[in-house]
Amino acid sequence: MPKPIQVASTAGAAPGSRLDIAPTRARELLHELRDRLADGAASAYAQNLKQAKDDMVQLAQRASEPASQELYTSGHALLTNGSVGLLRRFRDLFVTECDQAVARLTENDADSWDSAGELSLVDSNEFERDLAVGRLSAKAAYHCSQQLTALDRCVAGLLSLKRLDSDSNPFAIKRVFTAFVKAAEVNWAGEQLSLILLVLLCYFGRRLRKPSSHAVSEL
Repeated sequence: MPKPIQVASTAGAAPGSRLDIAPTRARELLHELRDRLADGAASAYAQNLKQAKDDMVQLAQRASEPASQELYTSGHALLTNGSVGLLRRFRDLFVTECDQAVARLTENDADSWDSAGELSLVDSNEFERDLAVGRLSAKAAYHCSQQLTALDRCVAGLLSLKRLDSDSNPFAIKRVFTAFVKAAEVNWAGEQLSLILLVLLCYFGRRLRKPSSHAVSEL
């Protein structure tokens, strides 16, 4: 079992107070937090993979409509043929997203927003995926809310911020699910991908709540 990440105690300190730690060490701890969460999420996914494939086969056999049968069969094929590459892309994307989030928080204009990104149109499939990710992230966060609050305060201290809400935290649960979606989109596209992702996200979302809580507790 990996050793817990040690930082100076913040018991009794105000949320967001600066930790008594050198900037270089703070950066090392942020990288360790990032890698630990990425590895924990990938491990939890891999542990549930066989069961997920078996369930997809059973769902396809019980489906009464050809469209549903094709959906579950495609989900099984995705898990069978692309799991290794999917996990590798997930980790790469998650690490990149975390680093970019940290960079934004440490810049002078961290509170600014990208107008082009905010105003860009999204198709209905992407909108549905975003809704699914949001719902699953909220459910997963509910099961480890106390640990996430402590993590928010710790990360805020490492970044020398007065406060940090959960959505802005580079290690937010939602970022894990979003990286999974983007990893799948590298090789798959279209409406079928959207449906498959909704099924898989719901499946793994229900099963990763306990591992997520354990991983955040370790952090």
